[in-house]
Amino acid sequence: ALSESHSDARLMQQATLIPALVWAALWGVCGLAVIALTVRRTWAPRPPAR
Repeated sequence: ALSESHSDARLMQQATLIPALVWAALWGVCGLAVIALTVRRTWAPRPPAR
């Protein structure tokens, strides 16, 4: 469904003149990095309890 609202990528394009596709890709990469770091930290071996 189309609406009059704009995505964050579109708003950043208007503010910086960098294409929305670049902003969308950047947000996607940042999201994947956060997920990867979370999974890595969750699955990391824990030091033995004292």
